[in-house]
Amino acid sequence: MSARHNHPDKLKQGHDHVPPVQPFLELDLDKIKNDLNLVNEGHKRGEKNLPPSHSEVFDDVEHRIITTIETELKRQQQSFSDQLNAYHQYITGLDLENEAINISGAAQRASTEFVVKVDEGKATLFTQWRNSCMIENQWNDFRKKHGLQYPADYPLSRLWNFAIIILILGVESILNGSFLARGLETGYIGGVVQAFVIAAINVFFGVFLGDSIVRHLFHRNYMLRAIAMIELPISCGFAVFFNLLVGHYRDALGGADPMHASDLAMKTFAAQPFALAALQSWMLFAMGLFFWLVAAIDGFKMDDPYPGYGKINRKHEEIIQDYTNEKANIIDDLNRTRDRALDYIHEARRSLAEGRATLSSALNCRSRLVHLFEAHQTYLSRAANDLLSVYRNANMNARTTPAPQHFNSCYALPKQPSSTSLPKAINEKLLDAHIAETDEALKKAISQVNNQFEKAAGEFRQIGEFTGGNTHAV
Repeated sequence: MSARHNHPDKLKQGHDHVPPVQPFLELDLDKIKNDLNLVNEGHKRGEKNLPPSHSEVFDDVEHRIITTIETELKRQQQSFSDQLNAYHQYITGLDLENEAINISGAAQRASTEFVVKVDEGKATLFTQWRNSCMIENQWNDFRKKHGLQYPADYPLSRLWNFAIIILILGVESILNGSFLARGLETGYIGGVVQAFVIAAINVFFGVFLGDSIVRHLFHRNYMLRAIAMIELPISCGFAVFFNLLVGHYRDALGGADPMHASDLAMKTFAAQPFALAALQSWMLFAMGLFFWLVAAIDGFKMDDPYPGYGKINRKHEEIIQDYTNEKANIIDDLNRTRDRALDYIHEARRSLAEGRATLSSALNCRSRLVHLFEAHQTYLSRAANDLLSVYRNANMNARTTPAPQHFNSCYALPKQPSSTSLPKAINEKLLDAHIAETDEALKKAISQVNNQFEKAAGEFRQIGEFTGGNTHAV
């Protein structure tokens, strides 16, 4: 049975791990204080009453502090943007909605493949079943016509029978070769060759006698039995006279003119067929008849005694066995197709569930990233004010005039936007509903495949069931 699809559509080979959130590290404020020399700078400028009390802008030291913090903010902003884009790409790459659509379609194709297999199997099996019906009817008609109430009796394999024939040819050729070698220019080799030809004739007529003539003695038709009874003594007489002729030929080979042994053998055989001159010639005659008889028995045992019964019985069993094997093969193939379809559908459900869990994890990580960056911006604002306080306190302690009014205010670091919008908006509720719908479709596909298998397997088992009345159930 042909396979339209060896494998359903490939699923995504799992989902990559969600990229971990890279934390935003805090600053080493002590190092920055030392690098900017904030205490000394504050003291020196305070002694000079700088910046002036009426100043409303940051002085150089304050600007260096703000620049340091804003530079760090920009660096962390870039890290945040890179991570955010990575999550955007990852989430977009999951494309669960399209994957759910593809999985649902592939599952349906896997189910359709199963239906196609069922239809192909039915067509193939019905053809085999029709052939089985025909041979069954022929077999029954043959038994009824010839009144056969017993099962056919013949060897399961003819290998042994053919082995016996080959053994006869070999043994008779070797034994008779030594008898015929006398008087031949080619010696023993020539004797073996001639003995093989004689043995082949003996075996052929022996097998013909047992396989065709003797078997017809059991035929129901009286006319055929009568013909077989006439042919039997004729065949036996032929075997006797043929082997006598061989004996005369052996005598002629040992005579005065071995070059014309064939002509001399025919003359002596025509004059006195039962007169052989040498003991070896009588031994050659006896061995020829013995091997002829063994070949006849072997030919008879090659098949059932009733002519034609073994042949039609073997054909009957062969076709029935072919049908049985084909049925088993189709059901096995159906099993494999069913298992492959179910494995795919189960794997599709697992893949879809994993994809949804991965999406949730990615969204959670992305949300955590946004919160971490917002918290880090707050931390940087606080760090800026801490550094400004170090400078301003040192400055105010050394001043003789009032400090500028802005020394008493907190610095607000410009907040960078932490966009939470996705390149492609995801409505999780709609996505979950779509995934649930797809999962339900997959469950139905599983049930459909199982039901189809049970139905098809039942139909396949019923096709060609033979009943006691020699009828067939469809």
